[in-house]
Amino acid sequence: MKPKKLFTKLFPSYLFISLLGLVILLLITRFAFKNFYFNEVSNNLNQKSQIIKDEFIPLIKNQNLEALQKRVQIIAKKSESRLTVVLPDGKVISDSHFEPSKMENHKSREEISGALKGSISESIRHSKTLDEEHLYLASPLIDKDKIIGVLRVSVSVKKLKTSLFLLTRKVILWSLILLVVLTYIIIVQSKRISAPIEDITALVDKFTNGDFENKIELQETSSKEVASLYSAIELMSERIQTQIQKINKQKNEQLAVFASMLEGVITIYPDMNIYHINKAALNLFQYKQEGPIKGIPLMEVVKSERIYNMTKKLLEDHQTVDNEYEYDSGLILNVHGTILESESTGMLGAVLVFNDITKMRELENHRKQFVANVSHELKTPLTAIQGYLETLQEEEIDDKEVLNKFLGIINKHSNRLKTIIEDLLALSSIERESEIGELKLENISIWKALDNALIFCKEKAESKNIKINKTGPDQVVLINQPLIEQAIINLLDNAIKYGPENSEVNIETKINEKILEIVVVDKGQGIPEKHHERLFERFYSVDKARSRELGGSGLGLAIVKHIALSHGGNVRVQSTVGEGSSFIFELPINE
Repeated sequence: MKPKKLFTKLFPSYLFISLLGLVILLLITRFAFKNFYFNEVSNNLNQKSQIIKDEFIPLIKNQNLEALQKRVQIIAKKSESRLTVVLPDGKVISDSHFEPSKMENHKSREEISGALKGSISESIRHSKTLDEEHLYLASPLIDKDKIIGVLRVSVSVKKLKTSLFLLTRKVILWSLILLVVLTYIIIVQSKRISAPIEDITALVDKFTNGDFENKIELQETSSKEVASLYSAIELMSERIQTQIQKINKQKNEQLAVFASMLEGVITIYPDMNIYHINKAALNLFQYKQEGPIKGIPLMEVVKSERIYNMTKKLLEDHQTVDNEYEYDSGLILNVHGTILESESTGMLGAVLVFNDITKMRELENHRKQFVANVSHELKTPLTAIQGYLETLQEEEIDDKEVLNKFLGIINKHSNRLKTIIEDLLALSSIERESEIGELKLENISIWKALDNALIFCKEKAESKNIKINKTGPDQVVLINQPLIEQAIINLLDNAIKYGPENSEVNIETKINEKILEIVVVDKGQGIPEKHHERLFERFYSVDKARSRELGGSGLGLAIVKHIALSHGGNVRVQSTVGEGSSFIFELPINE
């Protein structure tokens, strides 16, 4: 089949798009007008029904059907609409356009059925009574929360159909006029585009026959792309094939060199010897270069038989590979291998891209553990709440003391759930602000922050007759005061919570060179050394049962650690079983 000219392809396409646009415009206009009309009529009917329905309720209650019929006819005439009143059983007791006693039961009518359910309902359908299409809107007549009937207001949609017909006719007329104009523009534009292309095509035909002497003059109206195409064609010469081969080879060699990439990149020859390796790959494999790298075996650098075998298979199968490998040192690499080929010379070798995903995998493991811990911690209070609620629902408990006990337990677990969620949000906020550098710091007296924390914990300490002693020098530090207060409150709260009654909690400030230490010491039972390393992890508790009993979320110390880290500090614990614990919160002192 002979290829068609560009003009014969462009013209029908443009014409079809124009026709399609006009048809869509017509449909959208018709649809929008119809929707607008129906919405206006529906709103109008709704307003009418809301105004008059209160007048009908007493007439229906008193069964004054004669007066009801008169009012229905008067209102219908004034409002140019049809009114119908229907009882809940579907019986028509009044209608402005037809004898009610001769009308069939209306309970199954769509709009009546919807109104009997207590909501305003509308429908568009053919009226069996009047033998024409109507828009119906039915409203429930409610007296003392009871539906005593339905008021239906309706109008004929004949007027809409007439208006739609006139509008459609006008739109079609203007569309035809616009189509004629568009057709002319399309013809002119298609010729403007196709004419220079046809001239260039004729010129290329001559080039293929070895005639490079001919030139053409492009019209001023020709596009920039056409002019660029012609300029490119003029640059062709007898050496074009040689140049293409040279360019392709250079391109493949350039693609093989990713020296500026952050990922480790190694390109190899088909014999598994290295052609090029970037600095990132040298650092990744900790390879010390002592001379030219080109030509040394791949195995000497990667030191992994699995990666070596993967590369060998890549060169044999000519298929892209993507795998993960873990070294004994804990290093985890994602290795992506691709063949380098040239159309003229065949396979050039392969390129290997190495991504260090060790940290990413660690983060994934932490995330999975965190999700599991959160699920477990949330499930425990939720299960307890659900269990006691089910007991209250299923059993009639007359004993007020037992009932209050159950409600107290539910309240306790609800508070624990609330505490966990609040601590999770606080922890997330601290991490986010720290990561994006939004932490607002001020030079604040550390005693001011400590005093605020002591005020907050005073009532709880007094409830256990625990005395809090504050000692040590004051120091101005660059901190976020609310966060530091929160950290101190968490440490004091733990000291009070786990400390015995009638004891003391000491909070002392110490200056150790350029580090301010805030030490919180309690007289509790102490923490075994095996727990010290993990004590500041999320949801880690030495005694989970006791922690839950005391209302802990398992996140308090994790929040303390993140606050310390966000300030460039740290937190640690010193504790001996039976002798209490000391928590040391460290902050840098900025000169």
